[in-house]
Amino acid sequence: MKEVTKRIFLAVVVIPVLIIIIFFLPFMHYIALLGGILLFTFIGTREFVSISLKDDISRTGSFFSAFSGLIFPVLFYLQVNNWITTLGMEISLAAVFSLILILNLVRYEKKEDTAALKRITVQISSVIYPGFFLGYLIKLTALPHNSGLVIFFFLVIFINDSAAYTFGMLFGRKSWKPFRVSPKKSIVGFIGGTTAAVVSGMVFTILFPEVLPATLTEAVLLSFILSATANIGDLIESVLKRSAGVKDSGTVMMGRGGVLDSIDSLLFSAPVYYFMLLFLQ
Repeated sequence: MKEVTKRIFLAVVVIPVLIIIIFFLPFMHYIALLGGILLFTFIGTREFVSISLKDDISRTGSFFSAFSGLIFPVLFYLQVNNWITTLGMEISLAAVFSLILILNLVRYEKKEDTAALKRITVQISSVIYPGFFLGYLIKLTALPHNSGLVIFFFLVIFINDSAAYTFGMLFGRKSWKPFRVSPKKSIVGFIGGTTAAVVSGMVFTILFPEVLPATLTEAVLLSFILSATANIGDLIESVLKRSAGVKDSGTVMMGRGGVLDSIDSLLFSAPVYYFMLLFLQ
């Protein structure tokens, strides 16, 4: 099955499920959305740890890191429901980071471990990436018109990625490739994706003016920034993969590699989108 066909099939399956979860299951502050975020965070964190450490971490350590990576989405969910205080969040994070250090100390005492520094660095990083960034999708549900805002976010990001891939594949083979870290990404794809993202943001704002707390000009700017941050997130993950010497983060997502390959454009965009919405409120 060609990569384009795989991508289309994946989109046909995933997009309706995503819309149902966001729009039709807003029970208990979108606990279904939380479940999806936890699933993608768990798998994405395991991929991050696996490509970073390879043989320098055990299967048990990999699962522990994946569970540790869930802390931010869970804390953000508790926060938007007013079920935890700031002090409670700080204590929870301190406990997770301390446990990582203590477990590595115990491992070193059992057997001298030359990879301890690298493993500690990766495990602490895995608490933040991707869970911290993806967790901002949970914080969006605390805002007015939350379902519409989340749909706007996914719409702009998805159209940006799809248009960039399509334009790059059709017209960008001989155009300028500005990024050394991702040499297949062309300037034509970037322009095509950004244009499509801005147009989709404009259309959404015109059709649903009550959802986005922005003028049409502000919606254009917001869509442009989301397109830019989506590309930055994609490039950041390319840095991680090239540093690890791998082509894809995994094989879970048919036609797109691993989970990190599929959500990289969301990660940098989610917190930027959230704070921009707060500014526009």
